[in-house]
Amino acid sequence: MRTIGSPLTAEESAALADACRSLVNRVKFRHKGRNPKIGLDCAGLLFWGMAQIGRPTNDLPAYGREPHKDGLRENLIRNLGPELPPDQIRAGDVILMRFQGEPRHVGLVTQLPDGRLGLLHVHAENKVVSEHGLAGYHADIVAVWRP
Repeated sequence: MRTIGSPLTAEESAALADACRSLVNRVKFRHKGRNPKIGLDCAGLLFWGMAQIGRPTNDLPAYGREPHKDGLRENLIRNLGPELPPDQIRAGDVILMRFQGEPRHVGLVTQLPDGRLGLLHVHAENKVVSEHGLAGYHADIVAVWRP
């Protein structure tokens, strides 16, 4: 059973992207961050966005610097249901990515104004919530969820 309930409607999916997008270049990265006023991490952005559209999640706040070892994937399954294959990716999906060898990063797939797929996320290297093209990241995607 998915914590968030039934699949998001098209309107909810758009609202999720809009909520997260409202933080681009305005909110900094903070490990375990769950408050945009202080900072967010990649999971924090997703959980915050879901709360904004009235779809609360069961957070996994007690994780170390290596979230893959502390149940990030399992928590995504618990909240969003079964995984889809990476070749089925589309705008509105949540993705789990492998960085530095292990799955440790999540983001929201978006549709950019020029028609390309985008990645909306916050990552330590970016230092802020950002959105950019997804091209070049496909090899790093290990799992896809359609919230």
